[in-house]
Amino acid sequence: MKDIIIVGASGFGRQMLDLIAVINQVEPTWNILGFLDDNLHALDAFDTGYRVLGKISDWVPSENEQYVLAIAAPKTKEKIVPILKEKGARFATILAPTVKFEKRVVLGEGVVMFGGAAVCCSLRQSRLPRSDPERCSESRRCR
Repeated sequence: MKDIIIVGASGFGRQMLDLIAVINQVEPTWNILGFLDDNLHALDAFDTGYRVLGKISDWVPSENEQYVLAIAAPKTKEKIVPILKEKGARFATILAPTVKFEKRVVLGEGVVMFGGAAVCCSLRQSRLPRSDPERCSESRRCR
């Protein structure tokens, strides 16, 4: 199993935890180490079985860890991803067991797809935020 850390411990982070648990029920894949979040108490009111390991800005990735980004706000993602990538972080591609996609689809680093998703038409997709402001608008749509 591969070590994984969930970046973001709010609602989306807890949803990601559930998705990874479903994946592990079908095929044990991920050893969840915990969460990174700048709010060290983000999970205090929740019984997840995991803890916040540290702050995102302070974290130093190790070679055997992979990360999954569980932050929905585009501006926040644009700040966080470069911080971790510059330190050597690798983002996992997480696909629910029920995701369907055709063979010509290319999914890049950091793509996350929940149950029921279907992808076709030779799509090339990366979930990590784009750094080209000409291509991405405030409305989260990239051209």
